[in-house]
Amino acid sequence: MLTTPELQAQFDQPFLLGGEHVGSGRAQDTDLKHATFDMRLGIWTAPFGMAKINTRVVRRSVALLADPSASSELSPFSAQFCYNEMAVAPTETLAQKLANPPVPEVVARLISEGRLPKPGSGPSAEARAKSFFGCVFIGKAENAREVMVTLRGGDPGYTETSKMVSESAICLALGLHAGKQRRFGVITPSVALGDTLITILRQAGLDFQVNSFGEASCDYKISAESVASAFISFLPKQNKADLESKQKFLPAKL
Repeated sequence: MLTTPELQAQFDQPFLLGGEHVGSGRAQDTDLKHATFDMRLGIWTAPFGMAKINTRVVRRSVALLADPSASSELSPFSAQFCYNEMAVAPTETLAQKLANPPVPEVVARLISEGRLPKPGSGPSAEARAKSFFGCVFIGKAENAREVMVTLRGGDPGYTETSKMVSESAICLALGLHAGKQRRFGVITPSVALGDTLITILRQAGLDFQVNSFGEASCDYKISAESVASAFISFLPKQNKADLESKQKFLPAKL
């Protein structure tokens, strides 16, 4: 896809789709490029393959929602909003592998040798049935309060992606847009469909959970234990007991 240096340079721009702050260039907006140990949560992190797409879409959503022409029912985000994504790994070795994937020439050779699937072949129905994914989102407000949201489901590459695309199309066809004011142009699912899409995706089997802390003190922090438990909860039952016993994802200090 990125066949020229010019395309690669464009793809590397954190605000390719908009949402850039005045005086931007903050470190927290740049893509993660190396394996890093998160001291607070006690877990290894690494670059996430979809982050360069997901983060750009989220930043465009924030920019659109902050636009004066946006529906009054949609609250704009903080002017200091930042968003990033990363993968988590149980060991430094795996984190380093994720941070240093094989170059395209090696991938092509592995495909030709039959060690990687050919484009378009896809996993079998049996393999998809055994697959799963999980995401943990940690949000921090300007007053330092934090909240955690989790999303989990089955095979992300085919099964759940198909649900997201088809259910979004149905919402658009039925006119189930977000708010009373319609938006047009190059917009994003969250701007176009809002909470309606979340409700429908829940009905389709995706699990969204919000850990809200109500009137908790403004210095409330998400604990490392809570994040570790969330990761463990994503696993199939047969793997969960083994993971808990070995404490692979639990913070090192536990």
